Parts: sequence; C-alpha cells; structure tokens
Amino acid sequence: MRVRGRGSDGKADYWDCATLLELAVLAADPHAAESVASRALTAGPEPWAFESTASSLRRLRKARERRDRPTPWALQIQQALERVASKARGAVAAEDGRAHDDDRRRRGDV
Repeated sequence: MRVRGRGSDGKADYWDCATLLELAVLAADPHAAESVASRALTAGPEPWAFESTASSLRRLRKARERRDRPTPWALQIQQALERVASKARGAVAAEDGRAHDDDRRRRGDV
C-alpha cells in the first residue's frame, strides 16, 4: 500500500509529514515511512513536536508487536525523532542560557 497526500508533493508542513509517517507505519510501508521521515526530520518544529510523533510511533510499534507484526524500521525512525528532539532541546536550553546571561549583563549583575 502506498501512502500519498499533501506530504508527498514536497509542500507539506511538519504535521502533514508526521501524519503520513504514522499512516505509513500503520500500512507497514517502510519505504514511504523513511521517505516522509526524512522530510519530517528536517522540518524544524519545536522539540515537543518530534517527541509527540516519536511517542505515537512507539504506541503504533508496540501495538503491531503485540499482533506479531513487528516493524523494526519504525523503531529506527522513532529513535531518530527522539535524537533530533534531544538536540533541539539542548539548543533551546543553550539559547535560553545565553539570553539569561545577556539579561544579567544588561542589569549589571555580572
């Protein structure tokens, strides 16, 4: 089964890609999942968006495993989303730290 939609034309936002990714996992279509995952991973939303999609993939994967239909390729995509979320969280934390330091310097607290 091929998964198509707004995300297949290259004009999709992150949530279009995330939805198509989940549909590809449900359809057990690793090629579609990997294709749309590569676009989702470069879409650049907030870390929580990647975490939300990874959580959905985890639930889908576990449901498939309970039915003896494992999707090891979905685990790899889930882990990639978690890594990107973690890196994005680190970047946000670093930026917040720099902003805090700038505020302290402006107030003369340093």
